[in-house]
Amino acid sequence: MTAAAALLLGEHDFSAFRASGSGNRNPVRRIIAAGWQTHPGGWRRFTITGNGFLRGMVRSLVGTMVEIGKGKAAPELLAELLKSGERRRAGPTAPGRGLYLVKVEY
Repeated sequence: MTAAAALLLGEHDFSAFRASGSGNRNPVRRIIAAGWQTHPGGWRRFTITGNGFLRGMVRSLVGTMVEIGKGKAAPELLAELLKSGERRRAGPTAPGRGLYLVKVEY
């Protein structure tokens, strides 16, 4: 999952990771930081910083990376999805519980 998160850095078209009905016309976003931390008790936290996010983008990214962590997909899948924009190949959308917006900067 850590290797997959590193592939997110930079500017990419996140069409493969947006929810249906997303009103954003431009799916290109720049990710400044993305990574996983493991905490006592075995739970993990994903943190991502970018210049904006599409509707459902982070939840879809997390769901895809969890599939990679379970060995159901290779980390390279993330890079392939960023290039192809194929939503149907992405992992399931992670549930919204536990998702927090920490800060917005302008």
